[in-house]
Amino acid sequence: MQYKTIVLELLEQDPELRSQPGLPAELDRYATELRRLHAAWVDLLRLIRPESDPGRVSSQALDLAVEKALDLAVENLRGIWRQEFLTGEG
Repeated sequence: MQYKTIVLELLEQDPELRSQPGLPAELDRYATELRRLHAAWVDLLRLIRPESDPGRVSSQALDLAVEKALDLAVENLRGIWRQEFLTGEG
């Protein structure tokens, strides 16, 4: 799965995020986090729904992971911008 592509497409949907200088440097980290979140959700969903189709579990897990990863990315980038503003950097 192309986690980096997924993260890039999601972040580019937000005009505020798309133009921020911190985005390219953070992209690999967000993709790695998305991969980790996806795996964790797959494991959890398999435990609570062992009878479910593996493809459906993976798809549901990806939806949940994407939502959380995007929240984390937005939160992190806004923290970077706030820090740059307060220190006069950037």
